[in-house]
Amino acid sequence: MVAMFSSRIRFHFQRLLRRGAPLLLIAATGSAQTGGEAPAAEQIVRPDSRVERLAQYFRTRKSPLDRFAVHFVIAADRYKLDWRLLPSLAMLESGGGRVYVRNNVFGWGSGRARFQSIEAGIDHVAQALAEGIAYRNKDLRAKLRTYNPANRRYADIVFRVFRDISPEAPLLGEPAAAAGGK
Repeated sequence: MVAMFSSRIRFHFQRLLRRGAPLLLIAATGSAQTGGEAPAAEQIVRPDSRVERLAQYFRTRKSPLDRFAVHFVIAADRYKLDWRLLPSLAMLESGGGRVYVRNNVFGWGSGRARFQSIEAGIDHVAQALAEGIAYRNKDLRAKLRTYNPANRRYADIVFRVFRDISPEAPLLGEPAAAAGGK
């Protein structure tokens, strides 16, 4: 029953996304046995301005990734990453999803990694950046040095895309002098 309920929600959620609705899906994690909290199978959908901001950013750059904006935000929240990180990497590594192979919009694994779908790639890269041995316990700048060690300025370039996506949001992991703008 839960699997059927989840696939039904997923279907309606994807339909809303195709229509351009800026939504974020949040799973209730409580248990019915812990004093009336919502069961884990129930889903709550609420507006999230980051999704619309990201979709608009992709659209203005003629990126086909606009329809995946909600997936970027959900993955970032799930793995406690800055919501602009994955879209920034995709913009730099695949031109925002204009040039990629094997559903790999991040150039992951030197471009050789293969994913079942773009959504699966988003989730995989988010999890790796948050929990992977090479990345865990590192600040954002150190993660970016690990992600692309050949380019010493890579973190600065990524932070510039961060500001393009959302200039109001603080730049986590960037030195205060650079955050003021150059």
